Amino acid sequence: MATAHEPAHWGTTESDTVEHVDYDFDAAWAARRRRRPRVRILGRMYALPASPPAKLILFAASAQRRNPDQTIDPDTVVELLGSVIGSENVTALLNEGLDLDQLADVLRYCMDRMKNWANQGEAAAPNEGAATANTPSA
Repeated sequence: MATAHEPAHWGTTESDTVEHVDYDFDAAWAARRRRRPRVRILGRMYALPASPPAKLILFAASAQRRNPDQTIDPDTVVELLGSVIGSENVTALLNEGLDLDQLADVLRYCMDRMKNWANQGEAAAPNEGAATANTPSA
């Protein structure tokens, strides 16, 4: 019979009320959501996502594979920044006079800030692939 320290099957334990865990992702993610980084753009405050949206990460990975020195077209910059602060907010900023260089600056900063923020967890997550005493054996 499985105990709280021996998974009954992959991904779950016999009891959902186990008091001791090695790392609580739920708590870390909740804490990160509560303390999101904020930026001021043209006098307005924007709370950035706790971590970069998947769309941003996938685009960056794809662009890196294709040609890391390639410039990004303005429509793509608008779309990517929209995934960070909202499309309506990007449209409002453009209507208020934000130019394309400023738009690119904002996107670069937000990407760097979210990346750094996501890496500053309360405690480091377990090493990917690292075995622990609680790792189920094959």
